[in-house]
Amino acid sequence: NQSPERQEDDAAAEDKGDVPEDTAQSILVMLSEFLDSEVSDLRTETAEGLAKLMYTGRISSAKMLSRLVLLWYNPITEDDTHLRHCLGVFFQLYARESRAHQEVVEESFLPTIRTLLEAPATSPLAEVDVNNVVELLVELTRPSALIKPSTNIEETSVHDFLAVRMCGEMLKDPTAPEVRLYAKALSNLEFSRDDAVKEDLQSLLQQLVQVVKDRICLRALEKMLQQLTDSKEQTELLSASPPQPLDVNADEAAADDLSKSVKRAKRGQRKASTAKGGRKPSRKAESSEESDGENVPETVSVVRPPRRAKTAALEKTKLDLNPLINQEANVS
Repeated sequence: NQSPERQEDDAAAEDKGDVPEDTAQSILVMLSEFLDSEVSDLRTETAEGLAKLMYTGRISSAKMLSRLVLLWYNPITEDDTHLRHCLGVFFQLYARESRAHQEVVEESFLPTIRTLLEAPATSPLAEVDVNNVVELLVELTRPSALIKPSTNIEETSVHDFLAVRMCGEMLKDPTAPEVRLYAKALSNLEFSRDDAVKEDLQSLLQQLVQVVKDRICLRALEKMLQQLTDSKEQTELLSASPPQPLDVNADEAAADDLSKSVKRAKRGQRKASTAKGGRKPSRKAESSEESDGENVPETVSVVRPPRRAKTAALEKTKLDLNPLINQEANVS
């Protein structure tokens, strides 16, 4: 049991600790109101200060990040080059710094898009291109964009959770115009190799395919579902059949068998050519070949006559000298 004096000191310390927290909260509320100020300098200085606080980790707020994104795209800040440049650099550095920062961006995705889609026609935000905002947030949350990407390929990525959010939003109203927007964004996400995540996404996509009527959205969802199915089957195939070690002796034996079969094939070709070339070609064919020897194309293969045919031809071309010898003997 603590003494009454000790309890009073603890209570006073708690009260003192609550004061800075409440003060900080009230300051943030005041700064967020300055973002809507019509004074350009006040708006710019406030946005730059909040960006620095978020980048250094002093503030972690998806709502505040959404306010900065909307301010950056708001047409009223089009002429404020310093503000546009400051926020443009901040978004890139902030998202690439760590996965925790990308999770803040992912958490701000749907609130930002809803604000733009629900903006009244009289609001400057109604002129903002929502597709451009979606592309920016998708790129900021891309796992490969991190300065130090994770080496664990099985780890779930921020895009996995973003895809689940998009699918859930589409299931709320499959006929809404933004369904086409989310379907297009889904095809640009980088998914991890986590099997549980793939199964959840496949289940959500199968539900969407049954309720979505827009042809363009349906085609994109079916293509994505097929890609997830193929990647899952390929992963299962690779895990079921690990690569076999290379057998050098087996490769050498196969090479020897191949060389032997080639030699046998060449011997067979020689025997076939000998059998076909045994017949003596006619003189007419020889004369035509001699006269048109220059016009014969190189691709025509001439069958060489066998050695026996050559010997027989030489024997016939020899002169028969026996009658001349007998004639000279009779004269003498």
